[in-house]
Amino acid sequence: MIITPDGPRVIDWSDAEEGDPGLDWAATAVVLAQAAVAGDSLSAPADTMLTALLDGPSPLTRTALTEALRRRGANPTMGRAEVELLDTAAELILSRARTG
Repeated sequence: MIITPDGPRVIDWSDAEEGDPGLDWAATAVVLAQAAVAGDSLSAPADTMLTALLDGPSPLTRTALTEALRRRGANPTMGRAEVELLDTAAELILSRARTG
């Protein structure tokens, strides 16, 4: 999904599947948290979006977060540096989220 001037747009359904909404929430949080901790020009906007995502109740659970991190780490398109950000990204998510 990307955000355009006209709102969010889905750009890729290749790995879509039916399942737990908490996993979907967690997967989004992981991608945003990775960007937030990367230390580049997208970090501040990603951090703002992550904060908004995690503000208030959500279907995010620790189980879903663990699975989202596992799946993200196993993604063959991820570079080594991106994989190395996952632990820090998880810490950021857990520090801000209300997980069940």
